[in-house]
Amino acid sequence: MGCGETLHLGEGDFVYCGRLSCPNPSAVSDILDDRETEHVVTFTLTTFDIRHPLRERCGDELVKCTLTKLLSEAGPPQIMGRYRALRTSGEDHWHMERLGP
Repeated sequence: MGCGETLHLGEGDFVYCGRLSCPNPSAVSDILDDRETEHVVTFTLTTFDIRHPLRERCGDELVKCTLTKLLSEAGPPQIMGRYRALRTSGEDHWHMERLGP
């Protein structure tokens, strides 16, 4: 959102954007408050969506993530819903832990 120079640290370590026209001043704090450390995948009947962990946003890790390609090739699981994807060993081995509908 272009907040870089307008970010401030407030009371209780709350990070916010001080620009008056910012559409979401608390976005950084909201992102940092997310305690999920793994990939979260949501499967529907026709597609899937992956929320990557924050650690993959450093460098090129997000671009190098193999999960999207693997899921595209494998197709959805038998049960639709949300899953935590855990890397078990190497780049191409993942375990899906069901989180809910």
